[in-house]
Amino acid sequence: MTKSRLPLLDAMKGLGCLAIVLHHLAVYGPMSDVVRGDFPAIISGLEIYARLAVQMFFVLAGFLVAAQLAPEGQVAHPTAASPLGLILKRYRRLATPFIFAIASAILITAIIRPWFVHDSLSAPPGLTQLLAHALLLHDLTGGYAAAYDSAEGWAKLQDAFVAGGDRLLRGGRDDGRQHGG
Repeated sequence: MTKSRLPLLDAMKGLGCLAIVLHHLAVYGPMSDVVRGDFPAIISGLEIYARLAVQMFFVLAGFLVAAQLAPEGQVAHPTAASPLGLILKRYRRLATPFIFAIASAILITAIIRPWFVHDSLSAPPGLTQLLAHALLLHDLTGGYAAAYDSAEGWAKLQDAFVAGGDRLLRGGRDDGRQHGG
């Protein structure tokens, strides 16, 4: 089966990434408090509606998984792909950037903690919390996503997400531009 891109879905994913980044900028960290005073309607709109992009990602993921399992509209032959193989493939695809993002946020938070005092900085995670994140069980174990509220950490991660969203909008092509600072 040849892999083909669906430009409309790529555009939807890119816009969804942008909406989520804007939502996080509007809601989390110390800058959101400052900006809310100047732009209350915009911040409220982003707070309420931009997070709906997450539901869009669930729908798109379901569509893409169904397209992978039934490429011609019929369920593929059972021996074509084992369920465990598909789960491991999906885990690697999701966990790799997630673990990188968590590790980056933890590192950035640890670096800025001595100079930046704010409620948004989370405490250093314990081993149990790290394992729960690595196994994608943090929501099931009642754990909190490590270092997610770090303002500087979020700024760096969101810059990376914007770069990724930009690349998605260009159909995966890298134009050689530098993102971030």
